[in-house]
Amino acid sequence: MKNPGKAMLMVARVLLGAGLFWLVASKTDGWRLAFPVLSSPAILLPVIAFSLVGAFLEALRLTTLLQAQGVSITVREAFRLVTAAFSFNFCIPGGASGDLSKLFYLRAARKDKGWELATAIFVDRLVGLLSMLMLVTLLGVACWPLVHNSPMLLALFATAAGFMAGIAIFAALCLSTAPSLRRLLGKVLHSMPLRCHLERIAESFFRFSDHRGALLRALFISVVGNLAGAAVFTVLGWALYPRSPFPTPAMLSLLGMFANAVTITPGGLGVGEAAFDLLFGEAGLQGGAAIMIIWRVGMLPLCLLGIAFYLGGLGIHGRDARASVEKNERLC
Repeated sequence: MKNPGKAMLMVARVLLGAGLFWLVASKTDGWRLAFPVLSSPAILLPVIAFSLVGAFLEALRLTTLLQAQGVSITVREAFRLVTAAFSFNFCIPGGASGDLSKLFYLRAARKDKGWELATAIFVDRLVGLLSMLMLVTLLGVACWPLVHNSPMLLALFATAAGFMAGIAIFAALCLSTAPSLRRLLGKVLHSMPLRCHLERIAESFFRFSDHRGALLRALFISVVGNLAGAAVFTVLGWALYPRSPFPTPAMLSLLGMFANAVTITPGGLGVGEAAFDLLFGEAGLQGGAAIMIIWRVGMLPLCLLGIAFYLGGLGIHGRDARASVEKNERLC
């Protein structure tokens, strides 16, 4: 890293994350509660399995959305890319996030599809967030007495519902085929700087209106992944808090994962633990950081796999989606 400022920022992020992690883990019952679970293969192995299945499902989702933009990569290539990107975001801090690393390697394979690739990655992130917020909302309704009696949980529940509504409105605009809307957008973009790039981005979003099935498949895949995550969090909740009512641990954990997405530190290190401890404390359950600690340990094999993929090379050979389909039809 040639820029001293970026190097200092990277070091600051690592130190901040490590400091927050140590503070939350040591000042709560997180370590004490997590250790027995970490020594139990019957509980830890499902967390590891979930990380691998989750990466596979994210790879399926990404390939589906890329095909809608006219780019085809294999699920194997996507899995390697998703796993390596997770490692970048989780354990190799720097100026680039996991999503930017995906764009970097995809862009190297298809230099003519830069904006389309960026759009697919952005929509991939929105679909994942939407499915999580949908599940958070449903679980919040199921745990309504707890949510209603906690101003903090109620505010977070309202925030999740607001984000979900915002994504739904944005999706409706992108999927609209009304000529008047596109003409209005064209007039607005015509008078703006970098008009050509903005028009290409807008066209990439509107292209999904011809591929609504791809969006539905991506959303279904994401819902399946989040349901699997909720099941894992439920098992961890039962192991740590046997008397906690169903589905409180899953609802609180998904809210904590939403907070963990804040990129103050690498992978939300320390931020997630603090969020879990605070959220579970609202439900009268102490040491909520233990669930995030267990989750991080369970993700380590996926991180190591991603690093191995990165060191071995992420050769991605982007192909035109239509050409790929025609080739498959000939083979059949």
